[in-house]
Amino acid sequence: MRDGKIVQEMVRVPAESECCIIDTLRLVMSEDTLNLQARQTLIDDEDIAREVSKLLQRIFGFGITRKYDKGRDFYLEAWEIGDNMGHFAIGGLRQRGTILISINGHGCLGAMEGWEQRLYDFLTSGAAINPKITRVDLAHDDFEGTTYSVDDYDKAWETGGFDRYGNRPEPGLYGAWKNGDPYKKGRTFYAGTKSSSQLFRGYEKGRQLGGIDSPWMRSEVQFSNHDKVIPFDILIDPSSYFVAAYPVLAKFSPEQTPKKTELIKVSMQYGVDHYVRHAKKAYGKFIRVAREIFGDEAALNMLQADTDELPSRLIHPDHKLTSPSIHELSKPVVLDFLDVISASPSFGYVGGSQAFSSIN
Repeated sequence: MRDGKIVQEMVRVPAESECCIIDTLRLVMSEDTLNLQARQTLIDDEDIAREVSKLLQRIFGFGITRKYDKGRDFYLEAWEIGDNMGHFAIGGLRQRGTILISINGHGCLGAMEGWEQRLYDFLTSGAAINPKITRVDLAHDDFEGTTYSVDDYDKAWETGGFDRYGNRPEPGLYGAWKNGDPYKKGRTFYAGTKSSSQLFRGYEKGRQLGGIDSPWMRSEVQFSNHDKVIPFDILIDPSSYFVAAYPVLAKFSPEQTPKKTELIKVSMQYGVDHYVRHAKKAYGKFIRVAREIFGDEAALNMLQADTDELPSRLIHPDHKLTSPSIHELSKPVVLDFLDVISASPSFGYVGGSQAFSSIN
């Protein structure tokens, strides 16, 4: 029960090894978490942001890099995490003294190895006050598209492949289902709605990234805490929850799951293909003439950009390449809790005195 209403407890099915990755994550927790970490009361939101930045740096490998001009997600103020890897938000009467940490797909993919276990340890140690996972997306990538296509998902809905507790979620089709135009961004099959506590998306990921004939399929389950409790162990055992989400997903095999490096490599290759195709279509004739008149080197010098910025599709998400964090650009304000626990045998939080038994 939550506020007098029944909420669902998530179920899981044992998986021998991982068959999915975490693609999006949202957390809320009390602002007092940062006071506890700092071992003093933080008044200024900038000081709070610096504490959050240090926390994120230790867990994900990147911190907060800049402040936005306005708030996000109904919070009054917001900051960018990494280089477009998520955002942190704070402030607002409706938010009841909470903070929001949101990590997007680029952030999850580019985070420092082992971030899931570090975050789980932080949330379950008592170091975070009243933490909750409000959203988590789990994704399985099938580069060859051999398990399911979007058409297979559409048919599976008809035969009960997405039934849950006797209910069949509302289906949805998006994209080039009728005209079959290969230059469209592929097709998507939905089961459920954005307001649901559980939503499925199966879509042609390769085509979305610019691969015209790509068979790459992505299958995603989005869990929200609207009427559901999302347990913290979904961070360290996501596959058990993924395969239990719908009957149709029980077929997925861990052996089909690509490594992070494979995922980044294929994504960037499709980005290159996209730019080559469109550059050839728009400027191919001019490039041919320019090479004949000026030669290859001079033609390239004329055509290349004046800055070193990478196109968005070719940006490699990596915590090592992100911009400096705000806590690295100014004098640290307070003690970093994670610096202490990293050198200690246990967390040992003692709630009543706001002290840590591992601190001498």
